[in-house]
Amino acid sequence: MITLRQAQALARGHGYTIRKNDGEYRLNIRGSDEATAYYTDDLGEAISTMLWEVMTARRVARATVRHLTDCVCGNKRALGLVSRAIHRDRRSTLNRERA
Repeated sequence: MITLRQAQALARGHGYTIRKNDGEYRLNIRGSDEATAYYTDDLGEAISTMLWEVMTARRVARATVRHLTDCVCGNKRALGLVSRAIHRDRRSTLNRERA
């Protein structure tokens, strides 16, 4: 079983916050308002929801990069920009996971 502190550390690494108030967990994207908050009474469900959102966001980002690559494959400068963006994203993801 994961503790609240461990869950909070995991959430921070992915850009989320988890707080407990009156037996209810509040999951939200760091810096976002109440409109994006998710409430549950189960910590495991909060973690599962967060990880699902993170994986979905990564899938969308990869699809966008593939689309951009297809659009600019004839333009070497644009292809270089896309390539650098991919590497930057990978480095930032690795840094967040190490933290």
